[in-house]
Amino acid sequence: PLNPTYPGNLGDACRMLGEKTEADSAYREAARLAVAVLANAPDDIPLRVQLALASARLGDADSARLEAQRILRSDPHNVDALFALAVNSAVQGDDDAATDDLERAVHLGLGKAQIVNDPDLARLKGQPRFERVLKIAS
Repeated sequence: PLNPTYPGNLGDACRMLGEKTEADSAYREAARLAVAVLANAPDDIPLRVQLALASARLGDADSARLEAQRILRSDPHNVDALFALAVNSAVQGDDDAATDDLERAVHLGLGKAQIVNDPDLARLKGQPRFERVLKIAS
């Protein structure tokens, strides 16, 4: 079936195991499936979030940002879109932007567990601003 969740989850698992080639392959499949489904369901916000995250993790910063911003135009308080922007910024090495987006998302309800369990955000650990954001996360 056309469900990008499964290859997206596989990509996450492979990435956590340090298997970058396999992770990238799974993320490409997740993005392909998301685009195919979005052709018939363009207002599917969770699917757009999945596409933004897969794009971010593949290093396609422009696509990731475009999808997240598309969501935020219709729902400026969408925590998942802000989280996707944070992941995208972290992957691109923009720690300040990543922390800014995380802080906004935390104030809107993003939980601490999602932040600390994402390997793309691990490099922010120990940075004072990031640690302050973690303290206010539930």
